Amino acid sequence: MFFACHFKMKIGGVILTRTYNIIGILSCLISFIIMALPMIWYVASALWFFPGAIMILLLSLVIVFCYIKTKNQLHLLLLVLNIIILFFFSLPLLLS
Repeated sequence: MFFACHFKMKIGGVILTRTYNIIGILSCLISFIIMALPMIWYVASALWFFPGAIMILLLSLVIVFCYIKTKNQLHLLLLVLNIIILFFFSLPLLLS
């Protein structure tokens, strides 16, 4: 009885970890799409960059939450990638 209950909890933990991995990867992909939109749509004004930077920051907070919950190295890598995306996205604002 104890082993069956322990096994069920272990499977639930694996499923939650996989869910957090999917959430982190989707957050990073959405950040990349937000970064790529002004480059594709080259008439984007500076008004697009402020909400985009805020959205990327919020998605970074989602990845931080996933890292705190799972302590997974994947989320740490995604967080570094998201910070690089935020830097490249904010570069026109920093240079202007």
